[in-house]
Parts: sequence; C-alpha cells; structure tokens
Amino acid sequence: MSDELFFEICEKGSPSEIEAALKAGANVNASGERGMKPLMSAAKKNGSVESLKVLLDSGADIHALDRGRNSVLSYAAVNSSPAVVRFFLGLGLDPNSRNREGKTPIMWAAAENTNPEPVRELIKAGADVNAASSGLGSTTALLEAAANNKNPDVTKVLLKAGADVKVRNGLRLTPLMCAAMSNSNPAVVEVLLEAGADLNEKDWFRGQPILANAAASNPNPAVLTALIKAGADVNEKGIGGATALMNAAQINRNPAVAKVLADAGADVHAVDEKGATALMRASRYTREPEVINVLLEAGADIHAVDKNGLTALMYAVRYNVDGGLLETLLEAGADLHGRDLDGLTVLMHAAAGSPEPNEEGRNPRILKVLLSLGIDVNARDGNERTALMHAARENWRASVIAELIKSGAEVNTGDKNGWTALMFAAYENPSPFVLEQLLNSGADAKAENREGKKAADLAAKNEKIRGTEIYERLKEASQQD
Repeated sequence: MSDELFFEICEKGSPSEIEAALKAGANVNASGERGMKPLMSAAKKNGSVESLKVLLDSGADIHALDRGRNSVLSYAAVNSSPAVVRFFLGLGLDPNSRNREGKTPIMWAAAENTNPEPVRELIKAGADVNAASSGLGSTTALLEAAANNKNPDVTKVLLKAGADVKVRNGLRLTPLMCAAMSNSNPAVVEVLLEAGADLNEKDWFRGQPILANAAASNPNPAVLTALIKAGADVNEKGIGGATALMNAAQINRNPAVAKVLADAGADVHAVDEKGATALMRASRYTREPEVINVLLEAGADIHAVDKNGLTALMYAVRYNVDGGLLETLLEAGADLHGRDLDGLTVLMHAAAGSPEPNEEGRNPRILKVLLSLGIDVNARDGNERTALMHAARENWRASVIAELIKSGAEVNTGDKNGWTALMFAAYENPSPFVLEQLLNSGADAKAENREGKKAADLAAKNEKIRGTEIYERLKEASQQD
C-alpha cells in the first residue's frame, strides 16, 4: 500500500479500516509532506480515539516530530474533537511543547480550531496561555485567535484563563489590532474591547491607528462599524497623513467598507501629506467604479488638486488601467482640459503612464478614449513638451506612441531645450520598440538639441539601448545625408 493512500485512511478511516491497511503492509511510521507521520494525520483529522489506539498499538511513535518540530499534540490541537486532545494529554504529552518557531499546541488550537473545547482541555492540562513564540513572527494563543479564529468563544476561553489582552506580536500588533485587520467576525473585536483592549493604541511598527488598519485590510464593514461604535475616530490620520477612508479607497477597494466610513462622518475632503484626497487615491488604485461612486455620493470634490496640481482624473489616466473609472469620473464632471502645476494636461499624464515597470497606467485604450474626446494632442506643458514627448520619455509601450502619432502628434517638434520625442526615447526609455516606432514614423535622427546632441549621442548613455540593433540603426540614420 502506498504511503499516500495510508495517510488518507488515517485521516478518515475507522479502526477496522486502519487495521486492514496495516495488514496490507502500510508503514505505521511513514514520512509524508514536511515529515508528517500517519499518527499526526489521524490526530489532526480523525475524531475516533479507537483509530488512534490502533496506530499506537501497531508501533506508531507518539513522540515523533515533523520537520518543523511539531508534536503529535500540536496536530491533535486542531482536531474539532476534544476527546482526541484529551486522549494524548492522558498519555503524558507536554501541553507546552514547542516547535522550531516556539509555537505551542494551544497556539495551533487558538488559530485553527473553531471548537473552544480543545483549548479548554489544553488549559486544564497546564498549557501556558501567555507563552510566546520566537522571532519576528512572535505570537501568543490570544493573538492567533484574534487574527484567525472566527469563533469569539475561543477568544473568551483564553481571556478567562488569563491571556494578556495587551500583548503585542513580533510586528508590535495587539490582539485587537490583529482582529481589526484580519478577522471578519466583529464579535471577536467586541469581546476584546469588553476585556479592556485599548482602542486608541497604535501599532508601534508604523504608528497606524486601529481603524485605519482595519479599513485597509478587513473585508467586512461590520468590523469597522464595531470599532466606530466603540469610539474609534473616523478621521484620525496615520502613515503619510492617510485617513481610514483613504486606506479603504486605496488598499481595501471595497465599496461597502468605504460607505460605512463615509456614513459615519469620514471627511471626504481630508488630504494626506501630498495633498491627495481619498478620491485621488481611489482613482489611482481601485478597479472598482463603485468605490468612486461612494466617494462622489459622499460629496468628494472631483475638481480638487493635490500639492502638484493633479486631479483625480489625472491620477486615473496615469496610473489606472481600468477604463471604467475614466468614464465614471468624466460622467461626474471631471475637467478634461485641466493642467497640473507644471502645465501637464490630462493627455500628457495618460501618455506618460506609471513610472513603475509594470502594466499599471499604460493602457492604450484609455488614451484612445481621451483622444476621441477632442483633446489637443500637440498641447505643450511649461517646458514646451508635448504628450508624445512624455510618452517617449516614460512609456515603454510602442502602441501608445503609434496612437498619438496616428491622432496627429507632431513627431519632430522640440521642447524649450530642443529635445525631440526621439531624443527623450533614446536617452531615457528602456524599450527599443519605442525608438523603432518613432523612426518608422519619420522621426529625424539628425536633429540636434541646444547642446548639439543627436538622439544617437544620447542613446549611448542608455544601458538598455546601447549595443542593440536599434541603436546601430539610430547611429546610421544620424549620419545620413
């Protein structure tokens, strides 16, 4: 019999089925994934004590450890049957044994077992409810229950046994912080608050308020409602001046979470350290138009600008690939012809795209929508640069270059320093395809800027272009009569 099949039998099989497998040649001490033994597999999922006895009577090693040094009792701790934990405790297994990371059986039970009875059995046997594991991931049973266990009764059992409600994990988070961020059951938050958890504490690692953390990561708006009902300040600012509403809009991207905050009085006009509003953050990051709608319905100013003069629409076209957001913002009255403090237009931001080398903010479809609305493709910013120059400088998609030229962008015009789109691409753009597209569209390789430099001269300083076929073509084109 294969070890894999025997493990499956141990998980679900009756005593007679396990006996039959052993008679068929199954190895009672076989090693499975991560060094797990058949007895561990049975201890974790089989609720029959008689099945466990069959394995032990056949020579299963009760003191075996897996590769993480987890004991049989640690596996039994997550079994929903308290009889299994009670059985192994009765055989003398240590309720305070630790694995390689310092985790004890009660930590496993607290994290994964929705039945509080195995936790009670471990406590009765002397398990230390305040034992902490080691390292950066340091945790306790209460921290594990708060973060991962949706049954508040498990948290109650630990608190009744003296678990420290103010303990912090390796990331300096309290049980309340863990529950607010990760546990979708608001009852767990309520139990911790009733036990004296401090709603006003901030995480030491980042100085973030509890509500702001919850808004960023918890999918259940009821958890935020519980925190607000308990007195959490809906407008308190955290990292970078961000409010809970900003975190909900940018990170959580759940319209229901954003609505709970807005309905509770979150200031939709609040700005972070860069002058950005929740609407701007949502426009940059979310792909859920309903988040935008929630903010707009709450009174968000679609014409607000950040410290650099960027509007929500500019954030959307530069960084976000979701064309639906563009339509939502335009329908709400976003100014298609606005400029930032450097004179960049909405089209220029769309043409440049995100500075990060990924798919974000480089959607040619958004560019097509803007161009179809009659935006001036040859408008210039404060440095006399056009949308094509911004694309050539920052956008690695040749299709964006092609779309701008197709819409009438002037290929060989220069900025106030005489730099053309070809020069910007040669000097700063890592994509040889952008250079190729410009050359194929008639870009003049012989043109010089005010310093007398040609595109080929500038490309010599671009590590991604120098030595490529397009670089050789550029040099040849710059020398032709």
